[in-house]
Amino acid sequence: MNKPIIICLVSIIFYFSAIGQDLGERSITDKKEKTIELFNVLKSDTSIRHGRYNKFYKKALVESGNYHQNEKDSVWLKYNLKGKVLRSRTEWDKGKEAGIWEFYDSDGIVFQKVDMTEKKLLYTREKFKDVYKTRIIKDGKIDSAILDRPPVFIGDKRTIKKHISKVELPGSHSDSGYPISYNVIVSFWVTKEGDCEGFQLRAGYTDDVNRDILEAVKTLPRTWLPAIVNGENVTAEYSINFGVNGFSLF
Repeated sequence: MNKPIIICLVSIIFYFSAIGQDLGERSITDKKEKTIELFNVLKSDTSIRHGRYNKFYKKALVESGNYHQNEKDSVWLKYNLKGKVLRSRTEWDKGKEAGIWEFYDSDGIVFQKVDMTEKKLLYTREKFKDVYKTRIIKDGKIDSAILDRPPVFIGDKRTIKKHISKVELPGSHSDSGYPISYNVIVSFWVTKEGDCEGFQLRAGYTDDVNRDILEAVKTLPRTWLPAIVNGENVTAEYSINFGVNGFSLF
């Protein structure tokens, strides 16, 4: 059974489920972001989203899905800002990540596929280094090892860029015209469960810049697949390097 048919069936199931519910409708308009959200709520408590959800950007559908008692449920789809190219397909089970997640490039071609139930990478176009040695935590102690695979961010890495771009980094020259060189490194642990913890500065610049960068990195989505050593998931270090030319991940 192909995807359009599956999505259609899921929508039909939720439609008939909603008939048995006493539902209302709400909308949220964000003039700054130029978006409108339309969704079902329980009439008995309009703060609880339940049923269909659609988000539009300048009248183009950019996101659709379903809620069950305020929790994401079933299939969620995200499109580009014109609403013409599918960018992601995710599955949820009453707020829990489930099933197969797929992410697509600007041409609508899959670049990553993850089994979220098993937390397993099924496909990626990302190329990893043949030899990748980094710090890991093993038996409660910090060690180093050559990774079979480094931690993997689930989804489009432009999400990381979007969060980090909120930080106003110093330019390449001072107000007096002198060249500026700086290097700020933030590291954290991606746990073997795929969470993030232990954020710290490994190298810094000014107090204000250090603080802003560290806070921005802490807000990154906690959706990761852990590093692998000898076929087993391990807690491993991941770092982001900020400099005059932007930032890099390693």
